[in-house]
Amino acid sequence: NENITLYNFGFLDKNDRKSITFKVNNDFQLDDILMDYKFFSNNYELISSGVENISINMIPDEFKLHQNYPNPFNPITTISFDLPEENNVELNIYDISGRKISTLQNKKMKKGYHQIKWNGTNQTGEKAAAGVYIYQLKTDSFTSFKKMILMK
Repeated sequence: NENITLYNFGFLDKNDRKSITFKVNNDFQLDDILMDYKFFSNNYELISSGVENISINMIPDEFKLHQNYPNPFNPITTISFDLPEENNVELNIYDISGRKISTLQNKKMKKGYHQIKWNGTNQTGEKAAAGVYIYQLKTDSFTSFKKMILMK
């Protein structure tokens, strides 16, 4: 078992003092995190401290295709999607007239959270024209489409 030590600093929003969000890089395969925490005032006085064991679900509950980011983009964008089970995955890019211009992924993938970058090129490596594009995630039991804008 690998031990990982992370140090993270953050601030509470004055309007929401009930929750803190930590982003965990999904490159780690974690089931539980032992978190040792300390809260300080603006004057750096210790307010509270403790140790909590936190369970993490690194497997999504459902299939989902997320909006690409950034959007609009030039020259690279990231497409994220969630797989609740191992599945055949096809990720395609279409121009606005419905012609397939690129296949970014076409293979079996493990369950989890995934990201794939598109560099704005077609299947032969030529730069795609500026405009609206559709990306499609297709698995054995799920299909979803989203729009994105390539700017020059």
